[in-house]
Amino acid sequence: MKLLYKNKFLRVCVGFALLAGLYESAARVFDFFGIAFPPSLVAMVILYFLLLFKILPLWVVEDACKLVLKFMPLYFVPILVGIMSYKELLAGKICSIFFALILSAAITMLATAFCVEFLQKRKCGAKGREENKSERIF
Repeated sequence: MKLLYKNKFLRVCVGFALLAGLYESAARVFDFFGIAFPPSLVAMVILYFLLLFKILPLWVVEDACKLVLKFMPLYFVPILVGIMSYKELLAGKICSIFFALILSAAITMLATAFCVEFLQKRKCGAKGREENKSERIF
């Protein structure tokens, strides 16, 4: 165990093997039962609970996840290249695409603002509420 903990290459390999194993096991279960659901989502949920309940230590998958996140933009290059082959199809709908992008960004910002405000009020407690009331203009 000490060798695995100290050697970064082994940690990355074990982390990738564990992530691939979680994905593959979820994919095989869904194939067996004939369920049409993305196994990557289920693998992420399983990984979350394994880390949450300390069944799996974070250091086992941390380096592999950092490496995947480091090269994440490269995963989107094939998608962008594929979109270029459908530019004639997308050209007529550019206004609706931009409208959907702007609307979704606005909804995301509003939802984030409300969540942050809710969590801040919850964290501050009664004392923070009294201080915030005196600072409000309206």
